[in-house]
Amino acid sequence: MEFKDIFITIDARTLLVKTYFELDEYETLTSQLDSFRQFIVRKKELAYHSKYYLNTIRFIRQLMQLRPRESKLAGKLKKKIESEAMLTEKSWLLEKIAGIAV
Repeated sequence: MEFKDIFITIDARTLLVKTYFELDEYETLTSQLDSFRQFIVRKKELAYHSKYYLNTIRFIRQLMQLRPRESKLAGKLKKKIESEAMLTEKSWLLEKIAGIAV
């Protein structure tokens, strides 16, 4: 899909990533994250916004690596997410990590 506004494109990609995560489609999600990262890096007009999206991609990758009931690692990741100021989808990430920590 190609949208005229770059932020609509980014929102669509973010929604797609979250959908793949929710459906446990990790192989497709990994591919989508790689593609999303390349897209962000290529778009120089994003300027400082790129850091927000790259951090989100990084934390989703780390979240994918956690196994259920790894509460110690989940707790560490939760602290990193909470302390990161430049991050989109922070509440969604915290919600997902809360599901792993139980």
